[in-house]
Amino acid sequence: MRIQILAALISVAGLFVSGCSSSNGVAVKAPGVVTPSGIIRSQSDLQQYLSATAATGSPLGALSSGARDRFLSSITFGAKGITGFHYTDLQSELTASQIHDVLALFGAEKDVAIIPNVRVETAADKRTISAFPIMPGDGPDYQNYKCASRATCSTSLGDICMSSC
Repeated sequence: MRIQILAALISVAGLFVSGCSSSNGVAVKAPGVVTPSGIIRSQSDLQQYLSATAATGSPLGALSSGARDRFLSSITFGAKGITGFHYTDLQSELTASQIHDVLALFGAEKDVAIIPNVRVETAADKRTISAFPIMPGDGPDYQNYKCASRATCSTSLGDICMSSC
């Protein structure tokens, strides 16, 4: 039991870093706690992460409880990790850098660029937007589509279907 608790504490301690890098090598510094990209790759990883960060906080804490519940329940996973999510609660409640921090948990931080009308309020938000210059329709992930089944995206307003679908 002590070994499990120690392992959990080490895992949580290893999550917290001062910044992260985008897939194109541009360092993105955002306020608050940022975790290494893509630490949550399954529903099981998500449950472990939520348990481990319940007391210490998480980028997900920036969302209201209802928005957080809706966002988390919208996430779909496949063999290669996240395959899609509903973005409207992120869009309405968070700034660009906060959205980046949430999506980075799943390795999807680049998708901040295809969420329309994200709020830019700080220098960190401006850096986040400039670090991911993909415009809607230009990237491998699809805005307003949902991962319906393996390799099949279907139209769904407010969703992003990822190339891993």
